[in-house]
Amino acid sequence: MEFLGFHILESCESGNWKPIKVGQSGHKFSDLFFADDLVLFSSATISAAHAIDEVLGKFCNASGQKVSLTKSRVLFSPNVSSPICQDIVKILNIRETTNLGKYLGIPISASAVRARDFDYLIDKVSSKLSSWKSRLLSLLGRTLLIQSVIEAIPAYVMQCTALPLKVCDTLDGLNRNFLWGSTAEKRKLYLVSWRKVTQPKKLGGLGLHLARARNTAAMAKLVWRAYKRENDLWVIILRNKYLKKILGSVYKKCLGSRTWGELKKGWPLFLRGSCWAIHNGLSTSPWHDNWMGSNSLRNLLVGPLSSSEDKLMRAWEFFLIVGPSTTSRASVPIWVRWTPPIPGWIKLNTDGSSNGNPGLAGGGGVICDHEGNWLRGFARHIGLASSVVAELWALRDGLSLVIDMDFLNCAY
Repeated sequence: MEFLGFHILESCESGNWKPIKVGQSGHKFSDLFFADDLVLFSSATISAAHAIDEVLGKFCNASGQKVSLTKSRVLFSPNVSSPICQDIVKILNIRETTNLGKYLGIPISASAVRARDFDYLIDKVSSKLSSWKSRLLSLLGRTLLIQSVIEAIPAYVMQCTALPLKVCDTLDGLNRNFLWGSTAEKRKLYLVSWRKVTQPKKLGGLGLHLARARNTAAMAKLVWRAYKRENDLWVIILRNKYLKKILGSVYKKCLGSRTWGELKKGWPLFLRGSCWAIHNGLSTSPWHDNWMGSNSLRNLLVGPLSSSEDKLMRAWEFFLIVGPSTTSRASVPIWVRWTPPIPGWIKLNTDGSSNGNPGLAGGGGVICDHEGNWLRGFARHIGLASSVVAELWALRDGLSLVIDMDFLNCAY
């Protein structure tokens, strides 16, 4: 392969072979070696096709090896005209394709993946489940089989790509049916919601995992790898094409390659689980970076300095500019509804009041998840106190309960 790589480099330097450039200031690619598999990159020109055919011919004559033309394919950009594609196919004697299929079990496609691209995963899980007699197993036995066998089947693919939501829901449905003993002929009653079953054991669940949550965690791990391994080739490509500073702002470009889109899906979870380690403080923004462990200082503040206040102010300024002019000042009641936290977080709501100021006072609160499900609650008699003191006592009791229950991600 070193001999082949030398001839490819020689052809590129002579200008006959024109490699592909990724981004305005990115790397140029002419070839990628994967064991005995080879991927060649070049501009779609007649001269480049002759150069590729010449280099492969030299390699085969010198090494005695042969290129399997029946297994090889040529993939063209949509911008290449049909006559050019036909001429290049004739020169290389390799068939044209619009999809390179799978490599090492992972679909490789420049376009967005579709649900049917992962039908093989669903077929694997279905065939494995059909070989087991669920009615002969206890609930604990079915749970262990799901954890040890079924959840391991899509784990490899989840580490590399973001599965479509339809595929994740189908995998959860297969696990749910097997857990409760449902079959195609007879459907059993689900005694507990699947959202409750997939809760951690300390919260009353069975410790199973939602396919969406597992896939998002794998994408967050991919973001972490991109952040820590800046010298890897794929990280260098993404950084040169999309970012000026590695992962400085993952939402800087909304469009891009499929790998870039998958990184963006894991970015929010990566932010919630990461924290800056302060050294000399020169590369850390005390206002915008997360160095406190829970969130940035800007997002933790409530009031005029909060980042949400900037959004409200911009919206209000926009309304004043483009909205209808009016001088009426009719009072409108404001209805405040409960706002759920982001998935994976809980929310603490407390309240305290007094009958008089001061007067007999009491306080309480509830802790709910992002779907509004009740997790914990409390109430207490405070005695003679003002309304402000009652509010503070309720907040203190709520925070103590959050700490006692080891709830790490909590919104107030």
